[in-house]
Amino acid sequence: MTGLLEEAVVLSPTAAVAVALLVWIRARRGRSWREALTCSVADVLAVCALLPIASLTLLRPGSTGGVVLVPFTDMFATGASLTTMYQSGGNIALFVPLGALLPLAFGRRAAAFGRVAVVAAVLSGCVEVVQYALSIGHIASVDDVLLNVFGALLGAALTRPFWGRVGEGRRIREESSAPG
Repeated sequence: MTGLLEEAVVLSPTAAVAVALLVWIRARRGRSWREALTCSVADVLAVCALLPIASLTLLRPGSTGGVVLVPFTDMFATGASLTTMYQSGGNIALFVPLGALLPLAFGRRAAAFGRVAVVAAVLSGCVEVVQYALSIGHIASVDDVLLNVFGALLGAALTRPFWGRVGEGRRIREESSAPG
């Protein structure tokens, strides 16, 4: 966990520069500074939500390997232990930021629970396949995908009241520039 915190501290200036650059570009294209800042922060944070996923699942070696394709087998193999609760909670928590930020960053294209679930399932499935293919000591499990999707949906539910606000100016511009 300390390594993840250190990575966040090191990458924070990069994220700040990315936000500033996006704000400047959007403001030059006619958006208000407030709208440019809101959209830029949402976009950069959505990308930053991918970093802990990659760091914790692909860059840190595990202790065992294998694949589990039967739902709930891996989750209940160890019973109701502290380890099971910790790993399940971690899988859920890992995707909460992504689910919370997708609808804010991508507006109408991602502002639906079904779309958030599909993006989370595809991303999580890709992570599990890469873990298995690289043989980095993680168990590739369908349970992880299910828990990750649940976490993304939980995150989406937390930001649901804000979905229309962040992308409102973006939507108005898209509609006004659409032919017809």
